[in-house]
Amino acid sequence: TVLNTTATGFSPPSATYTLTVQDVNGCSAEDDVIVTVNDAPIANPAGPLEACDDGSGTATFDLTSLDDQIGGGDPVEWYEDMTLSLLIANPSAYVSGSTTVYAVVIGPGGCNSQPVAITLTVSAGAMICPAGPLQACLMINGQGEFDLTSIDNQVNCGTGATVNWYEDAAGTIPINNPSSFQYNFGMPPGFPLILPSLDGTVYAQVDD
Repeated sequence: TVLNTTATGFSPPSATYTLTVQDVNGCSAEDDVIVTVNDAPIANPAGPLEACDDGSGTATFDLTSLDDQIGGGDPVEWYEDMTLSLLIANPSAYVSGSTTVYAVVIGPGGCNSQPVAITLTVSAGAMICPAGPLQACLMINGQGEFDLTSIDNQVNCGTGATVNWYEDAAGTIPINNPSSFQYNFGMPPGFPLILPSLDGTVYAQVDD
């Protein structure tokens, strides 16, 4: 039989309870039980996150980029639903359409925050329009000088978006001076006695 449960201290965060138990023979024993109440962490509002459409109506989001803002240094778990039944296994590369996901801060002692909703938005890719060709005179060194920026407004479809120029289709060799770009055609046979017509290609990327 439990005869006495008196508490000292305060709650929260903790209190000490004295537990007295007596058996049928009248023998009793006491013990102190410390009860600690941990404060649940707070999930701070964050987002929204926006990423470019990959062509299929979805985009790849790095949800973990908001972890510090949401959790303030505590671990954060991500879920697809408010009931927290669908854990997002790879939040650093989460592929989704425009939707809402939910973040939970994991605090000490196994106490979790209430979920906070984060909006994800898939934005349409930047508009890009065909442009060119550009023409220039072939110089004695086998190069032609072009002002690529003269057709920026055609490439970005008149939106004013930034146009970046590259020498390769993979976009790994940037053209640092597109307003005075010297394209190397090479020295054609018979030049300069024979004046050939030579073609070259550069690549444009539009950032919205």
